[in-house]
Amino acid sequence: MKEAEELAKGRKTKRLFHAVRQVLEGKRLIEDAAKYKIICVGAALIHVVFAICMYIMHVDIMFYYNLVIVASYFFMGFSMSAKGKLTTILFLLFIEIELHSALATCLTDMDFGFMLYTVSLVPMAFYLSNRPVGKIGHTKFAVYLSFFVIVTYLAVTAIYPRVDKIYDVSGYNSMGVGIRYFNVFIAFLLQISFSLLFALEKEYMSGLLTNENVKLSEDASHDPLTRLWNRRSLTNAVNEAINTMERIQVFSIVMMDIDDFKHVNDTFGHDVGDVVLVGLADIIRDEVRAGDYSCRWGGEEFLLFANGPRNEVQSVAERILERLRNTQFEDKKGGTFSVTLTAGVAEFRYGAQLRNVIDAADKRLYYGKTHGKNQVVSAS
Repeated sequence: MKEAEELAKGRKTKRLFHAVRQVLEGKRLIEDAAKYKIICVGAALIHVVFAICMYIMHVDIMFYYNLVIVASYFFMGFSMSAKGKLTTILFLLFIEIELHSALATCLTDMDFGFMLYTVSLVPMAFYLSNRPVGKIGHTKFAVYLSFFVIVTYLAVTAIYPRVDKIYDVSGYNSMGVGIRYFNVFIAFLLQISFSLLFALEKEYMSGLLTNENVKLSEDASHDPLTRLWNRRSLTNAVNEAINTMERIQVFSIVMMDIDDFKHVNDTFGHDVGDVVLVGLADIIRDEVRAGDYSCRWGGEEFLLFANGPRNEVQSVAERILERLRNTQFEDKKGGTFSVTLTAGVAEFRYGAQLRNVIDAADKRLYYGKTHGKNQVVSAS
């Protein structure tokens, strides 16, 4: 039992490290609930430090205040964030930080640096305000929070010299210096943390956009069923290859058509017919060589634009035919069947017109269809 618990704990730790690494690599986002939970727990721990300092300096009001706030932050982090009350947490977070900064400054010393936290709230406002609040857009909401921060800072700066000090902390100069450095460190840490999170999320979104553009480009250039190139994309690629070809280069075009494909659809259904089309596409992908182009030309027709003379490319087409002939497809009743194809091959040399060579391959395909099917025709 103990070993199982340790194993489960180890797996959980491993998953946590993996998740952290993905976030740092810009491959994953921190969930909003987890983000607010981390912020609340971090704020609670900071207030624990403040509570200890205030207790030592006998600033009773701030000592009890910090104790209450520690409990409040743990409640917000573990309960309210789990319920999705993130906007409420954001409001309370800002109000508490502003209130604590103002009270701590007025009750202790401006030099302790508690007002530095208000400066850190501005980037926090724009980073965390990622959702509209009522009819207010998230950017406008962040501007309002920032304005609230600025007003509070100016108000405390103006009021501080006029406030009668309730507590005398002049005897704790060394602790005051330590508190100031602690506050400076935390303020910089907050600035760096939110800037880093913003950069990582920007990188993540940029990666998503890049992947989406690649997917859209692939969807636009490929047949959705077979994932071979579509007719338009192959034509563009072939035209580009033709424009850069040299006089000594030779290409060949193969036009292929599945024999009696209408009978397959009528007998077994269109979904089974789609399986046949995908199966042929997989065979073509396996047989084509580097630098060859293949596409679904339309319906059950496929076109191959391959490097090499007609007799060389004919052997490629014959291998495709042989593999398709020996492939068994399942029907809906558990039976099997096979199909064949007919292909026409025409040679493309420097200076020829692409349309004329395709027509020649198509005529040889037609000749094969009318003279027995299940064959590759390279001359007619």
